[in-house]
Amino acid sequence: MQYYICDQEATKEWLALDSIDYIAECLEACESFEMLADLREIFPRQTLKVARTPIQ
Repeated sequence: MQYYICDQEATKEWLALDSIDYIAECLEACESFEMLADLREIFPRQTLKVARTPIQ
């Protein structure tokens, strides 16, 4: 099965702290690969990378 990955560029709205917090919550709620695949269709790749990066 082939999954689609969102090809949108991350705008400054996508990279705003509120958006990143929401995306991080969505990632934490994933219970399966299919749920993660759904998020990859919705959110730009850069926002997913930022949202999964731990704050140091």
